[in-house]
Amino acid sequence: MDKTRLWNKMQFKMGLLLAICVICASVFIALPTVLISFFAFGKTPEAQGGIFSVIIIICLAVVICVLFLALFFGLKMFNRLTERYLRTLAYTDHLTKLKNRNSFEQDMNDTEKNIKKYTSIILLILDLNNLKDVNDSIGHTYGDQYLRTMASLIHDCFSAHGEVYRIGGDEFAVFARNSNIKQIRDCLLKLETSTGNYNAAMTKYTFSVAVGIAEYDPDEDADLRSVFNRADENMYKDKIIKKNH
Repeated sequence: MDKTRLWNKMQFKMGLLLAICVICASVFIALPTVLISFFAFGKTPEAQGGIFSVIIIICLAVVICVLFLALFFGLKMFNRLTERYLRTLAYTDHLTKLKNRNSFEQDMNDTEKNIKKYTSIILLILDLNNLKDVNDSIGHTYGDQYLRTMASLIHDCFSAHGEVYRIGGDEFAVFARNSNIKQIRDCLLKLETSTGNYNAAMTKYTFSVAVGIAEYDPDEDADLRSVFNRADENMYKDKIIKKNH
């Protein structure tokens, strides 16, 4: 529904802008033409009749030209806005408003091509614990709220040092470039504190997240996919530890 409203709003704005452009341009060109012709060619009825016939033809021609120009530039602007809108849909997770898996893969590939310009690359994989239990026990509406809440907490804690993505159903990623491991661990502590504070006010369920971290090492990693795999493995190890406690 939000996407439909946004699309309709964009179409309405484009139509309104197009109409205003045509009206303003027509008035701007036609009015001076009428005044100049009237004072230049005299005020007799015969002269005025001939003048106004010519003026009408000129005005119609001007309106048609302006309309075509407005349509041309309006379509160019519309295509640009459409492209931006579709790109937003393609690279944004609808539920959490974070960047999605497509965006994550694109940023990974772009970073891979320019990997030498970064002083450090750190990747975190975060997986929400017990999301299925939440969905099954108290409903998917509450499960969606779980996802949105954790997405907001993760973004607030890590966005100063990296990009935050939702890369799967209950999985998130943080892609930190030119940040050191201490900064990232401080962000993790902040996330633990924020999650704890949120849980203290909860009565239905306790939120928690498993985290895996890996830092790019040119001697160990052939590419960033290797870093991703190590972070993913570390996340599963953390999930097992937290489930056993």
